[in-house]
Amino acid sequence: MEGQDVTSFRRLLRELATAPAGDVPLAEHERRYARMARLIDRIRSDSPERRRLVDVRDHVRISAECVDLAGNHVSVYDHIAGKSGGESQELVAFIVGAALRYQLGDAGAARPRYAPVFLDEAFIKADARFAGRAVGAWRGLGFQLVVGAPLDKVSALEPHADVVLQAIKDAGGRSRLVTLVGE
Repeated sequence: MEGQDVTSFRRLLRELATAPAGDVPLAEHERRYARMARLIDRIRSDSPERRRLVDVRDHVRISAECVDLAGNHVSVYDHIAGKSGGESQELVAFIVGAALRYQLGDAGAARPRYAPVFLDEAFIKADARFAGRAVGAWRGLGFQLVVGAPLDKVSALEPHADVVLQAIKDAGGRSRLVTLVGE
């Protein structure tokens, strides 16, 4: 559940992001400027509210239980901030994958209407076990993953990838792809 302070902050942000219609008197512009200044003061680096208002991990509380096929509880997720980077990324992968499948899937279809999913630096905080489970979930939902990650973070994903490519830029500024794994 999102806190009231975050809800009101986001509402004010949306209001101020919308330009007033038509000819607006100078006094109204001055009122909007003052409201914007107060809003910006709330998110300055020295503001005690900054983390609560800006860090989206604190905006929503997610609770989930991981249960194996035998019905045994494997783990409990109660708020993302309490888990390791890999555990958090795994949970988010399952949630986002399921939400996308729901939005893009046709009832009863084996694959979603649009299967390729491009993920930038996905699973880079996860070890091979968490990355494998997350990739397996996306594949099980019918998606084809295309993951961009720095070369030093590829090791966790490599065992779960059919193809691993590296982008190389030569001295002349031309880029090319080199196959590291696969055909």
